[in-house]
Amino acid sequence: MRKILFILISSFFIVGQIFSQDTAKRNVVYLKNGSIIKGYVVELIPGKSIKIETSDGSVFVYEMSEVKNVASEEISGKPISENNTSSTQPKTNPNIELSELGYKRKGYWGMFRAGPVIGAGGTYSEGAFGGQFALINGYQFDERYTLGLGFGVYFYNVDGFTEIPIYIDGRYNFKPRKFSPAINGGIGFVADAASGYNGIYGELGFGFRNYFKPRHAVHFGLNYASRVYEPFKGSPLFFGTVNLECGISF
Repeated sequence: MRKILFILISSFFIVGQIFSQDTAKRNVVYLKNGSIIKGYVVELIPGKSIKIETSDGSVFVYEMSEVKNVASEEISGKPISENNTSSTQPKTNPNIELSELGYKRKGYWGMFRAGPVIGAGGTYSEGAFGGQFALINGYQFDERYTLGLGFGVYFYNVDGFTEIPIYIDGRYNFKPRKFSPAINGGIGFVADAASGYNGIYGELGFGFRNYFKPRHAVHFGLNYASRVYEPFKGSPLFFGTVNLECGISF
């Protein structure tokens, strides 16, 4: 179990370092009339206007009703013409913050997640595999933090072994942008529906979140979940799993 936790925590820090590095990028504004303006967004008023400065120092201001898309592209050592009209559009700019795009910042937050699980330490872990799903309802405090109450079900290839955890779920997104690496953790209560055993449940994971609509995002991650059944009796039972998380928040 210690080896698994070490691998998960080490991987989390590596992923955080990778995504925290900034690359040289410039903004690209696509207008509905077909024009493409490349430079740096110096001002953006959500729902009203956008101001962009090009490499020659020219400044252009456009109403948001004129704008089709705002994107970014990496700057290579080779100069790129400001009048490039390539039809291939780069991905939506990851450097513009969610608050500037008018995306959801605070209020009710919910998430449905599901995915496969495999036993990783403790009682029943050898050869155990199955799946899990959970519904989380909570509150989003800003672009980075969420806190909620989760209710889930784990089911396995072991006859009659079905777990029901109820837990507090907390999540932190490293960047207030459409795409962000993230960590999550949870602690609560778990019961085995077959044996009637109950105990303490906890999980820790890392992954990423990506908004595809102003109020909806997809989540992918890897979690380690542990349980200690009958913790206050003479022989507590430990069971751990590695979970692949695939979810959607709303």
